[in-house]
Amino acid sequence: KARQIHSFFRERIKDIETLARNPVVADALHSFPDGGDDQPRHGTANDLPRQFFSNYIERAGYSDLLLISQARRLVFAARRQRYLGQDLASGELRNSQIARVTNRAATLLEPSLSDFERDGSTSEPAAFIAAPVMQRGAILGVVALQMSSRDISALAEDYTGLGNTGETVIGSLVGDTIVCVVPLRHDPEAAFRRHFDVGSSVAVPMNEA
Repeated sequence: KARQIHSFFRERIKDIETLARNPVVADALHSFPDGGDDQPRHGTANDLPRQFFSNYIERAGYSDLLLISQARRLVFAARRQRYLGQDLASGELRNSQIARVTNRAATLLEPSLSDFERDGSTSEPAAFIAAPVMQRGAILGVVALQMSSRDISALAEDYTGLGNTGETVIGSLVGDTIVCVVPLRHDPEAAFRRHFDVGSSVAVPMNEA
């Protein structure tokens, strides 16, 4: 089960690495002014390869695809239109998952994966994976994909070989608390509702993990 989950995230990282190297992504980012304006430098927003991006997330099973300029401004979203133009460094989203994962990807120049958290716009559990988009050794911006928790929940809810009571618990460390991020076998509402203090006498295996 651990190998399955590890493989799941390794495949997501491969997806974002491949997407970041796609010339379509670089061309789309290059079309925006260096100042990070959310209007393309030439042509119109309708000239952007929206169909390509929409087809990609449909085919690959992601919830959204975002482009963030070098100036940390959200310049394109396949679906999350309400946040277009937001400054991730100082705007409404500055403390959001997408801002944190963007900053890590742009600073470390490598793919970065966020924890699963409730998405503020949909209230559904979601995570982001982001990677820098490079051109001739310079960073143009960041491309990010939004994942729902459905696929990882499906892995946890496969009880093959676990008998009548066994289950897989997937948690996220938030400060001094372990938060369940998927439903439990006997508690379908556990995701982001059940949590355990680090070092407590309950959920000992999760504490050790």
